[in-house]
Amino acid sequence: MQRIVRIASRALAGAVALVLVGAACAPGGGSSGSSAPRAQPQRVPVAEDLPAERARLEDQARRSPRSVDARVALGEVYYRSARDALDRERDEDRYLEFLALSVEEFVAAG
Repeated sequence: MQRIVRIASRALAGAVALVLVGAACAPGGGSSGSSAPRAQPQRVPVAEDLPAERARLEDQARRSPRSVDARVALGEVYYRSARDALDRERDEDRYLEFLALSVEEFVAAG
């Protein structure tokens, strides 16, 4: 199972790199077609805030499915949730579930 975790982590790192490079190279800096500057990163939620932050960003992504910023932020929170599941809870199944969701959001953002 540790091998799967290492492979999944490497795959996520590659997906994140591709999304970030693609977003930076896109017209308008990766925003949804506007030339407005991208929003500044917000504070990183602590583990206790992750469920509320996930719900907020899932709602935002539903309302604005083409928003790169919303998708990337949701992918980041899913990834933090995955790490939390593995590091604090020692729950590899939840880790893989959140990791898959994270990759899906980064790919959708690209």
